[in-house]
Amino acid sequence: KDYITKSDSAFPIKFNVIRLTEGAYRKIGKNSYLGLGVTFNIRTKINDEKLDSLPSTPHQRYSQRNGFDTSKYFSNGLLLGFQYDTRDHPLRSYSGTYVELVLRVNPEWLGSSKESVQFYYDLRKYIGLSKRNPEHVLAFWLIASFRLSGTIPYLDLPATGSDMYG
Repeated sequence: KDYITKSDSAFPIKFNVIRLTEGAYRKIGKNSYLGLGVTFNIRTKINDEKLDSLPSTPHQRYSQRNGFDTSKYFSNGLLLGFQYDTRDHPLRSYSGTYVELVLRVNPEWLGSSKESVQFYYDLRKYIGLSKRNPEHVLAFWLIASFRLSGTIPYLDLPATGSDMYG
């Protein structure tokens, strides 16, 4: 199996994507917000570029194993979110804490290729190191995404080192 041991680790995939996520939050207490939203992730014309030279790719194997069309799939969902935010500024924080917890339900009736439920969190902590130089900040950031049930399309799986467009 030379294609596994003697290939580079890159498996480029080209695709068309329409991604829309919209949510609205309402203040429910000091620094606390509760929100609802909707998200649409529509991927079409998916092309595994290495399939020209290899018998299979991770995308193709995952998609076939989980019953997804390898050329297109959709993950559209409803969002329920909670935010806690004590940052002094949302874009250039010198101190404070930010917490976002989101439950995402992707039902087939909303157009998802497969039903799934996901949980996502985003935790950030900013600690100012100097009153004289407030831009000296120690920042911690933890992001995670978990599949609670169902099946998620390959290009929606959490990834380290991917670009912002998936």
